[in-house]
Amino acid sequence: PAPAQLAAPRNPMLRVRGSVRDPAGRWQPRQFDVRLAAGAIVPLPLYPAPSGTPASSGGRLFGSLRLPNGAAAAWARLELRVTVAPGRSVSAVAQADGNGDFVLAAARVPLPPANVASFPAELRVFHRGGSWPDGLNPDTQQPWTLLSATADSFAEVYAFDFPPGAALRPLGFQRQTLVIRAPQP
Repeated sequence: PAPAQLAAPRNPMLRVRGSVRDPAGRWQPRQFDVRLAAGAIVPLPLYPAPSGTPASSGGRLFGSLRLPNGAAAAWARLELRVTVAPGRSVSAVAQADGNGDFVLAAARVPLPPANVASFPAELRVFHRGGSWPDGLNPDTQQPWTLLSATADSFAEVYAFDFPPGAALRPLGFQRQTLVIRAPQP
């Protein structure tokens, strides 16, 4: 027989769709839709709920995400990048809950040297328009823009100084929340 005839038959890819929920509410719910080959391992990131986010000596961000019309930006994903040294950064992620509230623990941010009070940081938000349960799959979210803290303009990143160990609440210009919107063409 030829080598192709001796090879094990190829199994078809399996499509697995579903949702994950924590009855205790410590983790955010999420939907998933993945394709699996035989022996494949597909990571499925889960994010702690704001009430389930552990305290962190590195500091944290907390607040509420809103759309320009005031509606909650439910299930949006946040990514924080803190530059701790030239060419070296630390990242942390979180997901807002159904009310747009979030707590992002920056657990891996080290204490700064004695002559440095804070590190430069950037926050990005990923979201998907639509109502529940559309946004529950963070894999389908796209980058959205954020309202600046200092001017009435939107940008891809929200830049600020991050003092390690502090609890910060990022706000949009003249707002009590952090406002996001879909990128404009």
